[in-house]
Amino acid sequence: MLTIAARQMVKQGQGGRIINITSVHEHTPLPDASAYTAAKHALGGLTKTMALELVRHKILVNAVAPGAIATPMNGMDDSDVKPDAEPSIPLRRFGATHEMPAW
Repeated sequence: MLTIAARQMVKQGQGGRIINITSVHEHTPLPDASAYTAAKHALGGLTKTMALELVRHKILVNAVAPGAIATPMNGMDDSDVKPDAEPSIPLRRFGATHEMPAW
């Protein structure tokens, strides 16, 4: 899907923006989630490569790597997001899905 969109943007010749959502686990491995960590690491690499390849077409490619977000993947939802629940997270809590612009 990503490469299809990029090809179309190049064809249109008007530049543009591609923003991928990776994860903090692109940089910090998640125990017992090797496939997830590998996929996020791969998407980060693809983002960097596409950024280098597409800049000459005035297409900027970036990634957002959020930290912990309450989702079904981790058995949580927005009602589980509590203030000051996670002191090791700078925000001191898991993020909520409504805080993710593409959710």
